[in-house]
Amino acid sequence: MPVYNKLVRDLIPDIIGAQGKQYTIKTLDIETYIIELRRKLQEEHLEYISAKTDQEASAQLYSSAAPGFGNRGNTLSFL
Repeated sequence: MPVYNKLVRDLIPDIIGAQGKQYTIKTLDIETYIIELRRKLQEEHLEYISAKTDQEASAQLYSSAAPGFGNRGNTLSFL
């Protein structure tokens, strides 16, 4: 089984399981989660700048940024 060590959104393990594939998940402590979330945001930033449409780019970035933004006690109205 390949090892990815990537932060994934909530339903991704369910999607993988529905495809009949095996997976292992780990719940991170908050400090490790923030480190991994920053890595994910860097990855999403690269996808953002190479996206073909603004809508695609914004959706990619938002889906990764929203969880970390909320962990700092902020809301979208803060933006």
